[in-house]
Amino acid sequence: QTYEGEQNIHAGFVNLEYHLSENLSAIVGLRVEKVEQSVSWRTQLDFSGRKNTFNRNEILPNLMLKYALNEKQNLRLGASKTYTLPQFKERALFIYEDVTEVKIGNPDLYPSQNYNLDFKWELFPQTDEVISATAFGKYILDPINETLIASATNDISFMNTGDNGYVYGVEV
Repeated sequence: QTYEGEQNIHAGFVNLEYHLSENLSAIVGLRVEKVEQSVSWRTQLDFSGRKNTFNRNEILPNLMLKYALNEKQNLRLGASKTYTLPQFKERALFIYEDVTEVKIGNPDLYPSQNYNLDFKWELFPQTDEVISATAFGKYILDPINETLIASATNDISFMNTGDNGYVYGVEV
């Protein structure tokens, strides 16, 4: 049995930092990526062997605003678009035996698109200290999840499940 993967990502980006006022600054950026991922295999699940490839162009904008409340405190707002690529073993049609579970790749898996938003408060009590609290959220198109395959051994595979998903939380 064999499986082989190759991934190439070529990117370019530009960022612009601008001070809108004495206390408010912004960083606006854009990253463009050409993503190529291919996986080929010849395994116990597919003796003929196949190759699975996707090519994508990703346009990834970002924005960060910083407002200085005073010399020791800042408020920050960040917004960006990112993506999540599947791993090679998640896309190749073969059985991967972990210590406690068996996983099977899914050739139909494709990347998720992520829209991120963060709001942060920062306090600098001393020059080498920081205390911060962040509320964050992520809207995910075509989320990738592990899923249980109904079988005698309850194997696990990977799928793009649903049209969208949300992740949110707080970090202190």
